[in-house]
This record gives sequence, C-alpha cells and structure tokens, in this order.
Amino acid sequence: MVGFFVFFFSIFSFLFLQAEVMIEATIDQNRGYLHFPLSGTITITTSEGEKIDPDSFTINGATLSTSYYKQVSLTGATKIGIYRFSLPAKQVGSHTLPPISVKVGKQTYHSLATNYFVVDKEPPPEAKLENAFLKLEAFVRGSSKLYLGERTTLVYRLFYNQSIDLTKSHLPFVHLTQFIKIGDAKVTEKEQNGVTVQEIAQMIEAKKTGFYEIGPSFVEGYAYHISLSGEKRYSPQLLYAKAPAVTIEVALFSDDQQPASFNGIIGPIEASLDLLSPAQLKVGESLSILLSIKGAKNINEISLPDLLCQPGFSGLFEFNHLASFTEIKGDVKKFYFQLRVLNELVFELPSLEITSFHSKLHDYQVIRTAALPLTVTAANKKIPKFPKSFTKKITKPFLVSLYQQKVKLANPFIFTHPFKQVAFANHFFPIYLFFSSLLVFLGSWKGKKWLKKRKKNNANKSTFYLKQAKANQEKPQCAVKLIEKALIYKLMEMKIFDLPVVQLERLTSPSLKNFYDFFLQLESVQYSSCKEVKINKFIKEAEILILHLEKRA
Repeated sequence: MVGFFVFFFSIFSFLFLQAEVMIEATIDQNRGYLHFPLSGTITITTSEGEKIDPDSFTINGATLSTSYYKQVSLTGATKIGIYRFSLPAKQVGSHTLPPISVKVGKQTYHSLATNYFVVDKEPPPEAKLENAFLKLEAFVRGSSKLYLGERTTLVYRLFYNQSIDLTKSHLPFVHLTQFIKIGDAKVTEKEQNGVTVQEIAQMIEAKKTGFYEIGPSFVEGYAYHISLSGEKRYSPQLLYAKAPAVTIEVALFSDDQQPASFNGIIGPIEASLDLLSPAQLKVGESLSILLSIKGAKNINEISLPDLLCQPGFSGLFEFNHLASFTEIKGDVKKFYFQLRVLNELVFELPSLEITSFHSKLHDYQVIRTAALPLTVTAANKKIPKFPKSFTKKITKPFLVSLYQQKVKLANPFIFTHPFKQVAFANHFFPIYLFFSSLLVFLGSWKGKKWLKKRKKNNANKSTFYLKQAKANQEKPQCAVKLIEKALIYKLMEMKIFDLPVVQLERLTSPSLKNFYDFFLQLESVQYSSCKEVKINKFIKEAEILILHLEKRA
C-alpha cells in the first residue's frame, strides 16, 4: 500500500513541479482483526519548504499519537512524509476511519474518510511473534511503615523483549488518592541483554493514619513488529502480567511521653538560632532572629515552633507585627522572624527546645539551641496616654473616674483616659441622684431616642475614623491611633463597651479573641522602634473584624 502511494505521487510530481499539500490516511490492507489493535498509515505530500507539525495530529477532535516512519523526496520540490498510527480494536463489521487532521506550516489539512472491515479470524502467519514475554513488578522503595508526614516511593518495573501495544492496564501507584503525591511520576528506561526495563517511580507522603493495600496491578497487550512496508504485524497471543498488592502502614506518633515542644517534625535533625540584629537594645525594640532546621524528612511542611510557650520566652518576648517568612536551601529550612523585648530584666535569648520524631528509633529526639546573650536597657520614652479628644464626649468625669478605679485594680494593662481620680465617698450623693435621674430618663421616649441617636453617631464615628486612617497612611503612628479609635467606637456601637475604654480581659472570649490580638498589635506598633509599618494591612484587618462583628449581631 505504501509503495502504491509513493508511485502515484511520484507520477503526480513529475507532471507538476510543485504539489499542493495533500494528506491521506488508511487502515493497513483496509482490514482489522477482532481483539487486535488497528494499525494505519498517514501519507503527507508537501512542497520542499513546508514543515509538518508531528504533534498536531488529531482524529475526531482528540490527539492522535503517531510515529514517524520515513520521508521520500520526489522529482522537483515535492516530498512525502509517512507516519504510522494505532487505534483501539473494533467489533466485527464495516467501519469508517474519520478524517485525520494535521498542521502543515500555518494551515491545518484533513484527510478524507475511508472504510475498512474488521474480521473474526487470526492475523496472517507473518504477524505471529514467538517468545514474546511481559513481566510486571511492584514494590516500595523505602519504608512501608510510615508516620504522618513521612515519605516513601512506590515503584513499577515493566520487562519486555518485543514492542508491545498495551490494550489494558491497572497501575494504582500512579493514581493514588490515599496519599499526597510529591511531584510527577518519574519514568526511566534501559536495555539489558535484549530486554527492555521500564521503571515508573512515584514519591508519596502519608496524610492519614491507617493500613493501606494498593493493588494488585496488571498490564496486558499484544507484541508486534513492523514489516518492510511499515505495517504493524501483531502476535495473536495476548500477553498478561500481574503484580501482587503492596501494603503500607501509616501510624500515629507515639503518645507515650510526647514532649510538649513537638510540632510534627520527622527525622533526626540539627537546629541553630542566630541573631541578625545587634544584641544591645532597649525595651520595646525588636530582635531579628534566624532559626535553621536541617535534616527534616518533611521539610516542606514543618512550621515555626511555638516559642512563646517555652520557658524563658513567655511574658518577656512577643512577636513583632511584621510577618515571618521562610526559605528552603537543600535540606535546611530557615525561619526569619522578629521578637519584641518587653522587660529590661532580659539578659539572653533563651535556649529553644525543638523536638522531632525519629521514625527508625520510634522515639522522640529533643535538642536545644544555644542561648544568646543580650543587653537590654530601659526605654527612654514613656507610653503616651490615650488621645484627649475622647474626653470631650464624657459629660460626667466622676463616672469615668469611678469606672477607672475598678479597672485599675482588675488589670493595669488597659487603654484608658487621663482623667483625675475622684474618691467615691466624696460623690456618693451626686452618684445616687445621677443614676436615679438616668433610670427615669432612659425609660422615657426621649431616653430611647437619645440612645438610638448615640448608637448612630458611634457608627458614624467608626466609619469616619477608619476613612481618616486610610487618608493618613503616610503617617503610620497617626493612622494606627485612628484605626484604634474606629474599633473602640464599633465596640461601643455593638454594646460590648459602654464607654470609650477598652478593657482587654473582656476581649478574651472566643468570638472577641481576634480583637484582643489586634489591639495588642496596634499597641506594639505605636510603641516599638520599627518604622516600616504596613498601614494598609492593618486597615484591611480592621475592616474584616468589623464585618465579622456586624454579622454576629
């Protein structure tokens, strides 16, 4: 068939010096055999300067895999490219080969549809291949007993001594859902004494405890060889290879004597703590610190240990508002972060305890970094008082003073106002009269109207101060105070606080814990020595907090 096409197109090129692009696709001998893949030929006639895109073959809109067979140059500027293809087997009867498309140069060309038959009998004797074999192996390269976050590699090895078209395959290693696949499967191929060995390796990571049986796996197909005419000749014998299932156990970390500092690191590790900023600083200033962890098997997943829960850190240091960041170099993961010093009694950056799980020993490994000496002196400036503008809205100073006395005894760490203390005993009678009048007023229609108006005004103030913060982003300290004001008025609007005084211990409920943390961040920014403050980030966080508070209501 191929010889016929070559002869035909050689005559055609002789009559015309330059042929236009033509494509023809046929099934070999216009015949297929039941249970055997169909093989066919694509012949493309082009001019000498035109290029065929070998990756552009399609059939019925789907990509068609082809193999280049040969090229024939004819008289003049004409050449013929011959490609081979295979299609799945069809049922017995008459069938139509749809048009096949291919891109030549910048244009796409199509073949004409052709008919072929599938018969229920064996291929001719010359297609039979003797001594063809197929073998499949499946195994685990590494440990088959894993702990959460630990990795291993699943491997297939396929052995064959003839070219084979696979008709079925079940290789679950490549399509796992029970584990996290790390990268794509790696495929390698080599030849040993006339036998081709193809290896498929997929690295996985344990994500859930349990006992997993993966498989069994199998492949099947027909061996073939290509005749002198370029046709595939298949063996009538179906080759089948099976590999037994492999088992993997994923276990929890041992609960026996698990150290409190363990946060999921696996493997024997090394760790070090280094200062990236001067060891001499004042209270309220920040240290730049680098933590390096080397050798962790789950290096991509490990996180910064909880420093502030360890002895020597709690109450003496806090995280700076600047976000930490990480980088991985080889088998070392580096954590860059900042800690703010809270007390002049600090004389060192304490030793940090880091715990990993040693899977081979089935036990925990605890290491400690070296302590780093520090020199901390008292801050020069006092913590500024709350903005005076808030005091203008308070008509009864003695009430605030009374409230302030109670807060001061409960928790000195508050946002408050610079009002003078007034003894409760000296104002007993005025207080009695005031509250009596207030109860009558609030029960009246005017009182309700006044409260409604005050709530509306507070809402307006919350929005106003947040807008002012956006307009003053180039003045970080001013913007932070404005954000603080906006949140305080929002808390008043939602009746969480009655006065513009934020008592932090009242914000520790689960629904208000984010407010608590955010107020601490704002205070840290106001009184730290850090000059690079991302005000826009704080504004967005404030807007989110307000939104969640409104939805809760």
